[in-house]
Amino acid sequence: MSPVQRDRRGEWCWENESARSNLHGLSGHPDIAIRYRGQRGLSGSFNAPPLRIEEAIFRDLFYKREWNNPIHVKLRGDGEDKRSVTVSRGGGQAEELLIPLSDVEQQATTPRSASLLFEWTNAAGQTRPFRPRFTSQGFVYGMQEEYLPDFFYFSANQTISAEENAARFSELGFEGARAEFIEFFTAEYPWIADLSIEVVAGSPTLYATLRGSKDRLPLAIVSGGVNRIFGIMLAVASHRKGVVLVDEIENNTYFKHQPAIWRGLSSLARQTETQLFVTTHNEEWLEAVFGENDVEDVALWRLERKDNGPRLRQFSGKQISVAVRSSGEVR
Repeated sequence: MSPVQRDRRGEWCWENESARSNLHGLSGHPDIAIRYRGQRGLSGSFNAPPLRIEEAIFRDLFYKREWNNPIHVKLRGDGEDKRSVTVSRGGGQAEELLIPLSDVEQQATTPRSASLLFEWTNAAGQTRPFRPRFTSQGFVYGMQEEYLPDFFYFSANQTISAEENAARFSELGFEGARAEFIEFFTAEYPWIADLSIEVVAGSPTLYATLRGSKDRLPLAIVSGGVNRIFGIMLAVASHRKGVVLVDEIENNTYFKHQPAIWRGLSSLARQTETQLFVTTHNEEWLEAVFGENDVEDVALWRLERKDNGPRLRQFSGKQISVAVRSSGEVR
């Protein structure tokens, strides 16, 4: 897998090579583990004792499934994205959690020491610890205490909801940037004449007007791939100086459209000073990116597996551009 990074204001840094996890510091909440399972097609329903459920959800995220080796992900930057998260098992205060034995025996509980501990440290150096809990209602995370509006993650198989796209599109309207975005988007997809929010059965939905006709259809019905790219573009356009992460960006996109998609995304990212991280397995996508002349602020990170553990190598845009144009293998 080859991450492509807009190298503007920071880097991702795994301080412990034996730590491997998708629980990144930008999540601000441990429910990302459940969402990660869903995005990978794993079930979120369990029928087992609480300790086994905890292990099923979290243990695979630890390198070699070793509970005693904490996960530590550190993000270096010059804004709110300078933060870190540590996930460990045990430690801290010997807090007791009450686990109900059955629905019938609501009062019969057995204590055990708290296990998983999440510790987020923000740009100001303030640390916020959090322990997931088992209660009679199941696995409970509690309310999120932190609002991180400028960080977005799109998984490889994620379907972006119509309501989510409509909400971000509406934000552009309040900022007076909607007309400019429509002009930009329809220039890249000229068979779409206009975009609008329509309320259907009480649900706000983004509709596309097809050029040369009066037909309007939900954008997700027009094209699932276009709908995904539109959602990513909206995340970049709607928040300045944000961080947007996209897994397998080439999914559901026709290869001939990839150069135009990259030109659109990179142009928006530069306009909004947004740091864009994308991963790809696709050689045509790399050709679309590094076949461009403007690659000064683009880098490629390649993750390699060595005998002593994973190794992350960074290459400049110019280096990869030369390799791509000479038909070299860079994935």
